[in-house]
Amino acid sequence: MKRLHPTTLSPVMTQDFLSDDYSDSDLFLRVRSEKEYKTFTITSINTQTVRDGLNAYFVQHSQDIDLLCSVIFWQKRTIDYQALHTAFLLDSLSEEGFEQEAEKFTVHQKNIPSEKVASIIERLDSLIGIKLDTSDYSDYFQCSQENVMDGLRLLPAQRFAAMLPASSEK
Repeated sequence: MKRLHPTTLSPVMTQDFLSDDYSDSDLFLRVRSEKEYKTFTITSINTQTVRDGLNAYFVQHSQDIDLLCSVIFWQKRTIDYQALHTAFLLDSLSEEGFEQEAEKFTVHQKNIPSEKVASIIERLDSLIGIKLDTSDYSDYFQCSQENVMDGLRLLPAQRFAAMLPASSEK
């Protein structure tokens, strides 16, 4: 059997490769060799199905990246405030200077829909694997701890219920 060498194939797909709508007759083919049996298996899938799967994969990971970026910005802000506060405590910054700089870190609490709080907490938990408490989440969302607890009540996993005070379960 003569072996084919793909000399014209590129590992990079151009941006327009999957950009059009495809008819039902447009297919991706997969050729798999079974050396043990000296056979080839050819399977096919509709190109639109592949495109939809790739788009869903891209959207999911883009959302995850955006969420992780928001955590990085939250942590950067927290670190910056802590550095400012430390400078004040070490008398490297006057009280007036501290108050003036600390003004930049003032937040006004928002009311976030409980469903949004729940979905973000659940996703963050699966992405970062760091155990955060209601105070951390309150700081992240810039909302009240009660707002965070309302979201936690919507999550079925026991680890989230354990974050709630015993008297707050409804």
